[in-house]
Amino acid sequence: MRKLGFKLAKAKTIAALRGGPQLILFEEREGMEAKNLLASGGVTPEEVIALLRVCRGSQDQYRETPHHQVAKLPVHEFKPVMHGVRWYVKVYFLEGAGELEPAIFISVHESQA
Repeated sequence: MRKLGFKLAKAKTIAALRGGPQLILFEEREGMEAKNLLASGGVTPEEVIALLRVCRGSQDQYRETPHHQVAKLPVHEFKPVMHGVRWYVKVYFLEGAGELEPAIFISVHESQA
């Protein structure tokens, strides 16, 4: 698995969100309406960018793990806290280390834990 690290993963995610609909993709999953508020329109790309901006690279706010089906793909889990609420943003990229490429969002929701 090729690791990107917090800073690059955060920058790539923000760049995709700024890049518009062609760079914002979604992984199909069960319960998508509740677990991916970006996909369902419950939050906007600008709101997700604001969440990512307050996210720090500490262990309680970021981790990088292998994708559950394709182990060579790193998945980035951001857990920012905004206005006293912890959020969960889970995203990955198919390409490499290029700055502007589509981001595939698995989850965007308030954290249950």
